Amino acid sequence: MNAPRSVAALAIAVLLGACASNEPEGAKLAPITATVEVEVRGDGFVVTDGRRIARERFVVELRLRVRAMGPVAADGVRVEISIAKDATDSATRDAEWILDQLQIMGVGQAAYR
Repeated sequence: MNAPRSVAALAIAVLLGACASNEPEGAKLAPITATVEVEVRGDGFVVTDGRRIARERFVVELRLRVRAMGPVAADGVRVEISIAKDATDSATRDAEWILDQLQIMGVGQAAYR
């Protein structure tokens, strides 16, 4: 009668040990290959590289730029989003829209200030 208990205890110990050894090591970011800074104005426009352009145009240009890169370089694209001090109330919504678009295009590194 002790044999079934010993087997059950051993099976539980093995299962618990297997769970403990499979812990994730944490996310590792790819080395940064390009940094893109964008300032959200809140009026449907952003400022990037000294140009004031529509937020949609910014996303399209960035999408084309990322597609032209190799997969390793594309993984390292970092987009730094900031909101202008004199931005309108809709700036936060525009910044969140840009973040959504970055996720869709596979940009894995974004900073939102």
